[in-house]
Amino acid sequence: MAQIYLCYTQKDQIYMNRLSEKLSTFGITTNLSKENLKGLSKTTSPTKAISSAKIFVIFLSKNVPFSKYTIDEIKAIILEAKDRNKRIIPIAQWGETTLSEIPDYLKKPLEIFKCYFPEDGLHSETDYDALATLIYDTIQKKSTKELLYSKLAALKQIGYAEGIIINLSKLIILLFHEIPQEKSERDQAKECVEICQNIIELHNTIKSFDAENEQENQNLTKESFHKVMEVVSLIRQNLDSDFPNPTQITTISVAIICISCMIDLWIFSTRALTYGDVQFPDQNLLQKYISKHNHYCMLYTTFFDHQQKRVPKDYAYADVQIILSAPEYFNLSLDMSCFEKKAKALELSEEPCHEKEQKLWEIAEYIQKSNVIFDFIGEKEKEAQFLRCLKSSYERLLKFSKISGCIRVCAECVERIEEIKQDLESLDNNTFSNTTAERAIRALLGFTIMEDQQYDVFISHDHSDLDIAQQVFHYLQQNLLYPFLDKESLPEIGESEYESAIMHSLENSKHFIVVISNLEYFQSHWVELEMRIFNHEIAES
Repeated sequence: MAQIYLCYTQKDQIYMNRLSEKLSTFGITTNLSKENLKGLSKTTSPTKAISSAKIFVIFLSKNVPFSKYTIDEIKAIILEAKDRNKRIIPIAQWGETTLSEIPDYLKKPLEIFKCYFPEDGLHSETDYDALATLIYDTIQKKSTKELLYSKLAALKQIGYAEGIIINLSKLIILLFHEIPQEKSERDQAKECVEICQNIIELHNTIKSFDAENEQENQNLTKESFHKVMEVVSLIRQNLDSDFPNPTQITTISVAIICISCMIDLWIFSTRALTYGDVQFPDQNLLQKYISKHNHYCMLYTTFFDHQQKRVPKDYAYADVQIILSAPEYFNLSLDMSCFEKKAKALELSEEPCHEKEQKLWEIAEYIQKSNVIFDFIGEKEKEAQFLRCLKSSYERLLKFSKISGCIRVCAECVERIEEIKQDLESLDNNTFSNTTAERAIRALLGFTIMEDQQYDVFISHDHSDLDIAQQVFHYLQQNLLYPFLDKESLPEIGESEYESAIMHSLENSKHFIVVISNLEYFQSHWVELEMRIFNHEIAES
């Protein structure tokens, strides 16, 4: 499956061939084929090449207005990007004047996207390097964000506090770095809300962490505290630059919540990293942010009095949740009672492990090391068959680690599995694996019975709606839920095991979502079967 679809006129093919070659050095696959899109209407489905791409690059040269074929292609891309929430990167060959030559009905949709304007066109190697880097960064940031959310959803299932804290911190840092790239205040506010949601989650995770009730290998390490301090530092930097801009109630609410959480995280990490020798950060610095917090609280009260009735109507659901929860963060008591036990988190437990339990942990860690060796051997081997076999091995170790109670190895397996799943998605997004090598290793590892995994949501869909279903899947993960989607959750299952795996997952899901873009898909064998089974589960309580 190509990651990038390149749209251009035949006269401009030489430029796109060079760009495609440059992107291949970054490991990015492109589709240069010119499929027949003549006569394409709004009711006609885009071609397979367009629907399977993640990002569209449109080459806007002086030749575009004279190519009906390319105009139809751009129409199809705009429709696909709008319906499926995909990214378009327009490239203007001769500066901004090129956009003025595009028909109005195409220019307006394209103007909302950022354009890449080389000063004198794409000629030198530097031009192509810069453009390829821009595209690569766009893909990498999106993939990294999806991977972090996937890891967080999986780590929450096993309750590994340190992994959750470290990955939440990485995610918040990534989101902060994305803010300057957003174009409008609306986009910036949306980004702020996402950051705020994750800061709240980080704060709640640390606040609920009780060192006395955790196993020895669940103790927080210095790495987690240093990551939290990185988050604190970024929040402070943005607050010092008067960001978020206090011009609307959403960003004011974000500021109130972020300052309140930041102060708690700051105190907690300071005490933990100094082993309790330092109780508070510098009082003058602390007072500066307390003053900012009080200022934002006054602004909130003024704004909310004027907009209270409009809030549920004028703002998105996530914004409303942040706005309504802001008053809960008005009071800064600086009460240390909830953190009094946390300074002990770096200390090792003096109570020895049970001998049998210790042996199980040693076995888990030994298997984990062998997996690392296999991974190293196949580091340059990106064949889907190898990755699926390696993933199966990590899944087997994950099961054993859960039984033995070795939570640290569990967490490492969970993170590695999510990384391999993402690699597999970029290699093959169309078929389930059923290779001889994979069947052999699954039999060797005893993978014949589905694990009793609990899911928050089961996502049912027709094959034609896979891309929408994947967006729903990643959106649920962003809200730290644990969804089931066959392509994401069972990419290693062979055809003979597929039906029983689906039935098992339906039985272990709390909620059911069906993704339908065409009413005819209700008659799809799998959609109809899954809906009937879930309704039966409801009837059986």
